[in-house]
Amino acid sequence: MKSITRHCLIFALLLSLILFSNCKREIFLNPNYELIGNDPQPSAMEFIESNPDLTELERIMGVTGWDEKIMTTDSFTFFAPTNEAFEKFITENEAYNSINDIPSAIITDLLDYHLIKNKGYILRDTFTEFLPTTSLSNFDGPNSLFIKTEGSIRINGERKVALQDVRLKNSIIHMMGEVATPISLLDIIEVHPELTTFAELFEREDIASDINELLNGEGPFTIFAPTNGAFSDLFSELEINGIGGIPVAELKKVLQYHIIKTDNLRSENLEPSSKISTLLSNQELTIGVSNNIKNIRGNNRTANLISTDGQGSNGVLHLIDKVLIPTN
Repeated sequence: MKSITRHCLIFALLLSLILFSNCKREIFLNPNYELIGNDPQPSAMEFIESNPDLTELERIMGVTGWDEKIMTTDSFTFFAPTNEAFEKFITENEAYNSINDIPSAIITDLLDYHLIKNKGYILRDTFTEFLPTTSLSNFDGPNSLFIKTEGSIRINGERKVALQDVRLKNSIIHMMGEVATPISLLDIIEVHPELTTFAELFEREDIASDINELLNGEGPFTIFAPTNGAFSDLFSELEINGIGGIPVAELKKVLQYHIIKTDNLRSENLEPSSKISTLLSNQELTIGVSNNIKNIRGNNRTANLISTDGQGSNGVLHLIDKVLIPTN
């Protein structure tokens, strides 16, 4: 009996030593761990430098000088790509044999796309937002990360987060299992939970085949996207059950009426009383403002902008709370 007890004690001691030796790695890999309340809290750079899953990120930041951005930014959220994320990125991009083949300017922009300044986003909170990154689009303004956290955390429509909500000194880091890159407007519409009805229009060949072909181009385009609630209100107004109650020709006109060709019109570019041309020939929209909220007006209907500046790879998207109907 004494022998059994001694063996149990030895086993417990060995187990404790193993757990203690692995505690440093557990800090980085346990999804429930939060670096908060430590005095003093480590900085983002200290976290990255100490993390065995971020060695490639640390090296790239040093080579490009991007680490200066982290060290000189007062507060931020950083979606930090892991070693595995960079490996996947190289595998999926046949133009590069290794991360060393990627030009420094492209690496810098890639890291910029994972950084949001001046605000800490906790992914345990429930929200759906376009987050402006420090990466500049080819047209105007910052590229957006599209984040949805309800149900599951999705970055640009995909599960990419390996470790969330690491709270550090003046910053929050989320470790990414995949590198994120800007997505197109059609991709944003496809994955946005508030645009499932609007997305149905693009899925119909009889409505949007030529429109899809256009929007698969480089752009820029601007889309005013009615939410699911906006379509529900329209169906109630027309006393119909869904888009099947509207003739195909009219649905196509409605879709064209919400798309602006050749312009990347961010919210700051929407000047009150200005008119903008739509894909629908000779049908314009007018920019308005009411109670400090900008809106879009057309054919005696007014739609408020409720979520703005979703900057995609080929243009910008704004959510609106009413479906606009063109004149016959």
